Amino acid sequence: EGNCHFCGEHCSQDFQGYLNGAVQTGQDAAAEVLGDLKHA
Repeated sequence: EGNCHFCGEHCSQDFQGYLNGAVQTGQDAAAEVLGDLKHA
């Protein structure tokens, strides 16, 4: 929500502290940003 998107292993529900969590949340955040840009 808003213009600030957070990602990284520390934001992962399932893989906190692991590379998998960083990748997963990074992909999710990138998809959110792209979705926001399409609606701008």
